[in-house]
Amino acid sequence: MKTLALGFALLAATLTARAQEFPRWEAFGGFSYANVNLGPQASLFNPSNRNYEGFDLDFSFNPSRYIRLLADVGFQFGKTSATPPPPFTKIHLQTTEALFGPQFTLRRHKATAFGNILVGVTNTRLQGQAGTLYDDLIRQNNLTLGLGGGLDVNWTRIVAIRAFKIEYLPTRRSSDWETTYTLATGVVFRFGFR
Repeated sequence: MKTLALGFALLAATLTARAQEFPRWEAFGGFSYANVNLGPQASLFNPSNRNYEGFDLDFSFNPSRYIRLLADVGFQFGKTSATPPPPFTKIHLQTTEALFGPQFTLRRHKATAFGNILVGVTNTRLQGQAGTLYDDLIRQNNLTLGLGGGLDVNWTRIVAIRAFKIEYLPTRRSSDWETTYTLATGVVFRFGFR
């Protein structure tokens, strides 16, 4: 009888440990859409609209089951109506956000919900292109905050599908806070389970 009780105790401990297991590192990559407001700087960049497409990359270290320390980089590409100055034949508009901070997670067997508060910088640039030569015509860096959240749906133990990640990115441009919204989806890879 004692052997049977000990067996059940070991089984229960193993199942509990497995349920509390979480990855030490996570990496995300995927497609992103952004609605970008350049505010008073719009006249410098001449965007043809506020819709940008690009990709988003996240890397996180997870000190506990409920928190990620996140580095988030987003690359958004827009269209411009600016005329390229000689010797350039094409012109490109790009915004890049680099954000850092905590992300809070609620991990369940089938999915992980998360919310974050991040701070960083947005780099907005207008690039001229002549063949394989690229050069910045205008380049500006601005303070950016990141408030958002999303849902990762577990596919396997080490792969999840990010159903969505939505962020509100207030960006300090000149003396005003301008709003940018991003929506991303893609794949999450998990490493180093504890």
